[in-house]
Amino acid sequence: EKGKEKWLLLELKLVADVGIVGVPSAGKSTLLNAMTEGRAQTKVGAYPFTTLAPNLGVCKHGYASIVVADIPGLLEGAHTGTGLGIDFLRHIERCRVLVHLLSGDRPDPLNDYEVIRQELDMFSPFLLDKPEIVVFNKMDLPEAQEKWPEIKAHFESLGMPVMAVTAAQGYSTEASELISVLVEKDTEIKNQLKLQEEMQKAKGQKKDKRTEKKERAKALRQQQQNAQAFEIEQLDKKIYRVSSPKIEKLAQMTKWEYRDGVERFETVMRAMGVYKALKKRGVREGDLVLIGNEQELVWSDSTDQPNVLKVPARLPYEG
Repeated sequence: EKGKEKWLLLELKLVADVGIVGVPSAGKSTLLNAMTEGRAQTKVGAYPFTTLAPNLGVCKHGYASIVVADIPGLLEGAHTGTGLGIDFLRHIERCRVLVHLLSGDRPDPLNDYEVIRQELDMFSPFLLDKPEIVVFNKMDLPEAQEKWPEIKAHFESLGMPVMAVTAAQGYSTEASELISVLVEKDTEIKNQLKLQEEMQKAKGQKKDKRTEKKERAKALRQQQQNAQAFEIEQLDKKIYRVSSPKIEKLAQMTKWEYRDGVERFETVMRAMGVYKALKKRGVREGDLVLIGNEQELVWSDSTDQPNVLKVPARLPYEG
């Protein structure tokens, strides 16, 4: 049987529970290293775009664990491709929770937050619906300590969770507390999704069984009718074409050099009424009959085996 051919465009998206987003050099890779106690082994450097591809790390909290992705830094215009933005943004779509990391040494962290949120919205408005935890980093710096009260007050007034950390210290009480919050939020979301799935399943089970039975019977009849259907087209005075998905598939699967295969094909053609229909259309000895666009057969009215399609002489039977 001839297989189907098609071109596919595959897009790789990371599967992670949590995605860390923010401007370049906010300390995302450093935070991931701290949260995984160094197991992530991400590259860290004092320059933008140290991370050129997302990193994954597993964070453990008691018996629970979550997979966290460090998304490379985003710039204004990321949704149009600036700074490889589209390559980075697509990975965020599969995350259930976002950690928006703000850098305490930036001139205006609140503006950075709004810029990144705008880029997420321009890429996909659904990203703004994801649960988000704001984390203010680099609290070991004096300028960050000065900005923290304003940052904290701003997000608390919006009813958003906000935390302060010093990622450069490695695994600490702050990192442990952040993991705890993320595990709790991720578990809550997974429980909600599970509940929704169970409700949908229960709703489907309430469907009238009699209606389901009728629908299945109707679908089966339609499938059988489609399988039996065929068309005969006269292309020329001595050329006919038989078109039918079932017959064309059978012709592709038939080993024409073996008599058993040909006899099986003839049996199906007779059962479907194809031979009878060809006779009504006026097919005669020696006429060419095409099965679809590929297989060529010749009509035979010989006395020993009348009203059958035979393989042309160039494909003789073996045996």
